[in-house]
Amino acid sequence: AELALRLADITRCLGEHQDAAIAAAAAIELARQPQCPAPAALGLGLLHGVQREAVLAARTIFVDTWPELRPFAATHERIAR
Repeated sequence: AELALRLADITRCLGEHQDAAIAAAAAIELARQPQCPAPAALGLGLLHGVQREAVLAARTIFVDTWPELRPFAATHERIAR
């Protein structure tokens, strides 16, 4: 049960990382469109910054959490890789 809870935490962290990375990329892509009005581009740029901060926060959480999970994962070959 403890392994399942820890894996859920890591999975949630990786999901947040992926969501933020996709949102940041989409914001920049939209802001670069020629038809994007300046105020919208500014807002998208701000959104990009917020999402990049979320990416970095998720990476920090992963780096802090994974060493605690690794001993549990090492006993399960498919997870340890």
